[in-house]
Amino acid sequence: MMTNKIIKRSLAIIILSGTFIFTGANQAGEAKTYTLNQTSNVAQSVMSEIKFKIVKLPVEKIQQPEIEPIGTEPSIDVYNYKSMSVTAFTSGFESTQKKKGQKGYGITASGEPVKQGVTAACPKSMSFGTEIYIKELDHVYTCQDRGEAIKEGHIDIYFNDLREARHFGRQKLSVAIID
Repeated sequence: MMTNKIIKRSLAIIILSGTFIFTGANQAGEAKTYTLNQTSNVAQSVMSEIKFKIVKLPVEKIQQPEIEPIGTEPSIDVYNYKSMSVTAFTSGFESTQKKKGQKGYGITASGEPVKQGVTAACPKSMSFGTEIYIKELDHVYTCQDRGEAIKEGHIDIYFNDLREARHFGRQKLSVAIID
């Protein structure tokens, strides 16, 4: 059995998974370990002999990077939505009067290649690079193209597939410019 003299000399208390572990070294330097479950009487006598000292250690603040949560709507003033006519276009002749292989095929008026889910043709009042959010589609598009039929109150979004574009058709949707 461990005596109070041994414990006064050297004692460490470790908490692992809710179990107290007492480790003490006797005067000969031999280590002995007791758990609270095994030796509650030893633990009680040890606890009565221990003088606790609170040590404040410096705490280093860690700067968290700013991360926008996934799946959140961009910060848009809900009062800035405009009801606009939204149609779809492709790179094909039916939309651009250009054939595959012809100069400028698949290239927007801004010089960027068309990309589904990104490219929108906008009226001249919107500069290239303007991001627009279409509420019903819950998606942000970038103004990269123009078109003769694109007037105020009209947006044209790019689709790779002609069938998808025709299926989309013409819709009145809520559109907001993202600041």
